[in-house]
Amino acid sequence: MLDHFDRILTPAQVQQLPSILRALVDKYAYVEANGDSVFCWDLGRYMNHSCEPASRGVGESFEVAIRDVAPCDELTCEYGALNLLEPLDCRCGAPRCRGVIGVDDAARLYQRWDEETRSAFALAPKVHQPLLPFAKVRTTDLPLLEAVRTGATVQIPSAREYALRDRGAL
Repeated sequence: MLDHFDRILTPAQVQQLPSILRALVDKYAYVEANGDSVFCWDLGRYMNHSCEPASRGVGESFEVAIRDVAPCDELTCEYGALNLLEPLDCRCGAPRCRGVIGVDDAARLYQRWDEETRSAFALAPKVHQPLLPFAKVRTTDLPLLEAVRTGATVQIPSAREYALRDRGAL
């Protein structure tokens, strides 16, 4: 979910930035399905990619840990789900590193990603969630938040659904 301090930039605004600022946006922002760049003000911009990430994005604004995260562990997510405009070379060092983060990774790898997410959601209500009071989600993701709080059954959105919708295929 966007924070009040996040900066949303249209593609035209990004192009108008001085090169030094555009480089920062290119490095730290993520691109939404509509093409806007979101430059996060908080430390979320330092979350790194791994082909075996600590968390998966679910729905519009929800992130769920898919494995235990110990103190001092690097927080990682899957850049392949971030509406990439072009492939990125990957040097994450994970045992199953793909070597390239592709623009079609979510459409190709969604079954494994979805299974990891379903498994995490099944465990989430049984694990202490100290950060849950700070969760901010879009209205569409409130059922996901409630499922983590109460263990309620919820339909987990597929990574494929979001990848195809974001590419205009749905």
